[in-house]
Amino acid sequence: MKWLFEMSIAQPVAWAVLVLMIVAVAGLAISTIKIKGIGIGVVGVLFAGIMAGHFGLHIEPGTLEFVREFGLILFVFTIGLQLGPGFFDSFRKQGLRLNLMAMAVVLLGAVLTVAAVFFVDTAAALGLFSGATTNTPSLGATQQMLKTLGGKLADKTAMPAIAYAVAYPGGVFGIIAVLLFLRKAFGIDAEKEAEQFRVEQKGDVEPLRRVNLMVENERLENRLLGEVLGEDEGLVISRIRRADTGLVETATEQTVLHQKDVILAVGTARALERVQVLVGSRTDMDLTQAPGRVISARMIVTEKKSSVEPSNP
Repeated sequence: MKWLFEMSIAQPVAWAVLVLMIVAVAGLAISTIKIKGIGIGVVGVLFAGIMAGHFGLHIEPGTLEFVREFGLILFVFTIGLQLGPGFFDSFRKQGLRLNLMAMAVVLLGAVLTVAAVFFVDTAAALGLFSGATTNTPSLGATQQMLKTLGGKLADKTAMPAIAYAVAYPGGVFGIIAVLLFLRKAFGIDAEKEAEQFRVEQKGDVEPLRRVNLMVENERLENRLLGEVLGEDEGLVISRIRRADTGLVETATEQTVLHQKDVILAVGTARALERVQVLVGSRTDMDLTQAPGRVISARMIVTEKKSSVEPSNP
């Protein structure tokens, strides 16, 4: 362990990178742990950081300050990048109600924070507020405010982070416990609710499903996929797993079918029944997880002006 101590002194940046890598990997490992289908997700990185600090893996203050600020910037930026495309549409539909509920949570937390000042230090109370509400940006704002005010308060910038770390686990597990209680108390079926929500979003449109089918019909050997399916508007074949190589490829109309190939069909329930009768039986193989040269991404269409000109009949 002596060489680790010497490295932390001689190479503070390299040491910081090493510590961050250890914490990130350990945290991601913790995040994969689930009990009865319930996990804490990337919050595991926070717990890994707490344990690392407990066992003496510290980072030089200047480097730590930069990493903390830069990490917070990345966190806020990526959240905005993820939610931005559908933000205004969601805001128009349920924005007022959701914002009022969010304000109620924040105000209630603020009231409890004011009450906590009578029992703990003011800086610690602010950190408790950030941790209990799992609000990381508010922690950054609190520390920045203490630095700006200066004086004795500037010396307490570490206190909110300590209180935040103490309260955050309670905030995470408290939310999980409340959700489990509400689910049990009101008899909520999460899968049924999610399906109902998808139906409401799509209106009268029949929901799409997907199924993996193994090619067993001998008459389909060396046939083109486009010839087999014809012009079935309720069906799309997106991927195919070759029996000889075991790799997944993108399926097109020119894809040649062979026995024991597996295709991923997406469409309505009736369309999937038709193609199953034609192709073969279902398989438990999931082509979305199988290795190959295909990647997928979810996109939200926000461009109102189409760049594709309609063709003349």
